[in-house]
Amino acid sequence: MQSVKLPDNIPSLSFISTLNVNDYLNFGNPYFNMSKNSVAVKMNGHHFLHWIHPQIMSSIMINFIRSTRISSE
Repeated sequence: MQSVKLPDNIPSLSFISTLNVNDYLNFGNPYFNMSKNSVAVKMNGHHFLHWIHPQIMSSIMINFIRSTRISSE
């Protein structure tokens, strides 16, 4: 699975912990791609951000899904 990448026509949404942001900067985010609609959201917390910010994350996901269109390219 390490060599599998999301196609650029599929937008990705990533939640990144501020504790791990340097790892993403150094090694990249395997779930982020070159889609103009891909988004990486940095949030305060540890690996389990969904335990700390469930309502905020849900709201961001709903808005991302509603506003994103997948290209047929």
